[in-house]
Amino acid sequence: MGTSTFVGVSPGAPDGTRRLLAHLAVLERLLAEEEPEPASDRLEERVGQELARLLVSALTAEPRARRDVA
Repeated sequence: MGTSTFVGVSPGAPDGTRRLLAHLAVLERLLAEEEPEPASDRLEERVGQELARLLVSALTAEPRARRDVA
């Protein structure tokens, strides 16, 4: 194989090391091209559908008028 193009890997590194890094670089590029899962889906996955709905409703609701109690 030719010289390594990976930072920190010497040209004399074993072929397995260079191959592994090449495969990881390809995987990283593929993952970077994927569209991220919508935030609402991630929230539902972590806290459940009902709590996610309540949280989103609370965060997106119009602020209520404050009543001064005197």
